[in-house]
Amino acid sequence: VDLSRTNGQQPAMLITDPKACGLFIGRKGEHQRAYTAAPLVKTAVEGTVVDLYARTTTSQYYFNAAGHDVDCVYTFPLDPADAVCGFEVEIEGVVTVGRVKEKHAARAEYDAAVRSGGSAQLCTQEANDVFTMQVGNLRAGQLAVIRLKTVRTLRVVDDAVEVFVPTFVAPRYNNTGKEALRGLAGANATPLTITFTCDMATAVTAVESATHTVQAHVDPADTRKATFSLAGHSHLDKDFVVRIATTEPCQPRLVVEEDPSTGSRVAVVSLAPKLRFAEAKCEFVFVVDRSGSMSGTGIRHAKQALALFLRSLQIGRAHV
Repeated sequence: VDLSRTNGQQPAMLITDPKACGLFIGRKGEHQRAYTAAPLVKTAVEGTVVDLYARTTTSQYYFNAAGHDVDCVYTFPLDPADAVCGFEVEIEGVVTVGRVKEKHAARAEYDAAVRSGGSAQLCTQEANDVFTMQVGNLRAGQLAVIRLKTVRTLRVVDDAVEVFVPTFVAPRYNNTGKEALRGLAGANATPLTITFTCDMATAVTAVESATHTVQAHVDPADTRKATFSLAGHSHLDKDFVVRIATTEPCQPRLVVEEDPSTGSRVAVVSLAPKLRFAEAKCEFVFVVDRSGSMSGTGIRHAKQALALFLRSLQIGRAHV
């Protein structure tokens, strides 16, 4: 990771929006709602697709260029289809893995670690769509790697399994204004990689993206397995969407997973029937109330619903 470009070249953005996304820092010991955005120097997304299910690890590299020790707040929006299954923070080669604890006990342990001068992290979910982590005692000049692990059930669209990475993972613009706060802090021209491996139920026939150019490879020894990646980009100007076509996309399937430590098993049955409907031209009109009564959570929930509606429109069959 090249840290030279962060040395005094990235202006600090003063923010007051607690839902802004990225790593935000404040002077150690200060208790205020205003933070400055830490430089984001790299983003890497790695995922595994097993038939209709995906596990994704998003790694983001932040550098403390403040010149002094800081306490930080990391926020990350969650897609409604995602569930967090793990998180970890790596600082100077030391990896801290998240554990689930009762809320007050976790807060007490975090506060004690910070008071003793150690580095600590506290993760909470402030809302259904926002993941929040507090990072205490990040030293001056240190690089912090935050890894967030999520799982989701994938949908079948036009007989293909659809993989989705949202734009906010690496948006195009810096946080230079109120609207830009919806993106990750300082993510301008930072290295970005997206890599997925696939293990499908039947042979993979195509791996295609209508949004980006991808490099895909199907294993000739086992055509159920494939890999695809996006490289050479510094940002996402639109959601990254890839569709994986297989020989039998609509067959019923059963997946069984075994816990090696306990021997217990869990099974899931998936049905993706192929339904045929007569082609019909449709027009969709979305009306959003932007009056004062919608301020705060109201307008935020309306935006989430609108994004869900727009994402449900099939690519190539709808114009917005």
